[in-house]
Amino acid sequence: MKRQVTILGIGSILMGDDGVGVRAAEALQTVEPQEGVDVVVSGLLGLDLIYALEEVEAAVIIDAADFGGEPGEIRVVSPDSLAEAGVERLAAAHSIGLAEALTMLRLTGVPPDLRLVCVQPSDVSPREGLSPVLEAALPAVCNAAMEAARELAEPS
Repeated sequence: MKRQVTILGIGSILMGDDGVGVRAAEALQTVEPQEGVDVVVSGLLGLDLIYALEEVEAAVIIDAADFGGEPGEIRVVSPDSLAEAGVERLAAAHSIGLAEALTMLRLTGVPPDLRLVCVQPSDVSPREGLSPVLEAALPAVCNAAMEAARELAEPS
């Protein structure tokens, strides 16, 4: 039986490339919906993210993450493999980062099955809009998120 999967785009659209998760989720909402996949444009940060994730069985989170890659590079990882994937600091513009929120979620109970679509930002300075390199990477970000959602829909 397939699981319901939520794709959650987070970040701040007022901090340049930090808004890539929100912009990717917005783009995904314009395509034909996939059965069993909900796309949520949230921009949720910190503790609000914990409350949103408590209600789902499986989720894909799209966010900017500085892992030392080339701008626009994408890494899809599980929360347990963040450090080994080189993703040590997620979205510094957030008051409580995604990594801290995931740790807190583990402490509050059984977390949902998660995949993180991490996108290397180019510019997270205060401004609206993505850099040209991240704008060009949006289709690949959306494809990575949908592929991760398809994988999560089939429980192991």
